[in-house]
Amino acid sequence: DGEVASAEAIQRLIQAKVPLEQVTLSSDAHASLPRFNAQGVLEGLQVGDPASLWRAVVSAVSEHHLPLERVLPLVTSNPARITGLRESGSLHVGRSADLVMVDRASLDIHSVMTQGQWRLREGILTAKGAFE
Repeated sequence: DGEVASAEAIQRLIQAKVPLEQVTLSSDAHASLPRFNAQGVLEGLQVGDPASLWRAVVSAVSEHHLPLERVLPLVTSNPARITGLRESGSLHVGRSADLVMVDRASLDIHSVMTQGQWRLREGILTAKGAFE
């Protein structure tokens, strides 16, 4: 069907010598995903999975053996820079403190901070957002 997994696409871009500074990954998290039949009639509607973006990062690192340091900017600083979100994408004094902490070996997420507040701390959910 022509679909290429994100991790495979990253690998192909590297092989084609595309500068990764020009590449971003994003998800359809919480967006509607319509499903149509061959006649174009809507058969159903699903919601995008927010975890798909992190799974793509993990796949690029664990299955395609790309360094986390090369893949991480594709979901952090690159999209922020390209879309003009000056307060996002990297950690700096005075900016919004959004971060995801992972186990270096497994890449399992263990803590999440958004807007300077812990939402997940050492695997314990401490706050919920609007879509939960």
